[in-house]
Amino acid sequence: MRCTAAVLLLFIAATPVQPQGTTRLLGKLVDLQGAPVGKVRLQVTGHGEPEIFSSGEFQLDLSGHPNQVEVRLLNSPGLEILYPLKGLVAVPASASVRVAIVVGKSDRAYINDLLAARFVQLSATLKQNGVRYDASFDSIGDGVRRIIELLGLKEDSLRRTIVQQNQRASMKPAIFKTFDAYILKAKDLQSAFRLVTSVAAKDRTAILALQQAVTDYNAAFTELNNNRNAFQSTIRNDWSGAEAEGISRDLADVYTEAVEEIHKGYVLPLNESLIVLQRAHGTNKPGAAQIAQAVAEADAAVRQMDARFTVLDERYARLRASLGRD
Repeated sequence: MRCTAAVLLLFIAATPVQPQGTTRLLGKLVDLQGAPVGKVRLQVTGHGEPEIFSSGEFQLDLSGHPNQVEVRLLNSPGLEILYPLKGLVAVPASASVRVAIVVGKSDRAYINDLLAARFVQLSATLKQNGVRYDASFDSIGDGVRRIIELLGLKEDSLRRTIVQQNQRASMKPAIFKTFDAYILKAKDLQSAFRLVTSVAAKDRTAILALQQAVTDYNAAFTELNNNRNAFQSTIRNDWSGAEAEGISRDLADVYTEAVEEIHKGYVLPLNESLIVLQRAHGTNKPGAAQIAQAVAEADAAVRQMDARFTVLDERYARLRASLGRD
């Protein structure tokens, strides 16, 4: 079996429950990591086009009881069915059997992307050594040009892909830098509260440490939040099809965990405890019971953040893997 990038798996199963004279096919579109893909159009020749839901699931009643059907993609440039050969799917006799259909970049698109990645890497290496070279408009060697002609590729398409991959390469460090900084400062904030909250009402140095941790966190969070639309827009522009959908989904998952779960759920409530502890160093000091409650609430929030950071790390790792696939 050929393995290419942006591979999708389509699982189809026949069920015994269907109208008389038909066979019902149930399926689900998922990517290589098993996540649902809902924006790839599929046609079963002679039987129609099933509606693909956002969950990636669909069903279609086939006319009669065919042993085999032909499946093809609609309006999916650059993608094709890689397996089974010619898109001929054997309809399972058993409802428990799921048939896998592998969908990915066409051979030409895949080779075009590999060549483009080679030139992007060459440009980066030369730049590090003080040499300016940009294969998107500089000359391409005769050997590469012969390969392009032999494989039926187009030089202008290759150059456009080089531009696109250059844009991707320049965008990735900005995303990684922003998320790395946020995660670091969020964990630093947790550590600060964990270490000194219990003595912050009496120790001026401790309260200053908490204030600095909050200031650093706020700066990292603001950078993260302000870049959200820009990152999403860049992914839509520089990726396409199912690959763009998958990266956008992974990016949204990281933002949901960072903003909705960690920031709103645990960090913002820490501010209330911090205010009480700060007042303990002023003229309008809170009572001992109020200080004890503030410390207890902060300790509880900090402990619960451990589980959320585990989820955030997993989602961020998935995003990095998605961005790393070219």
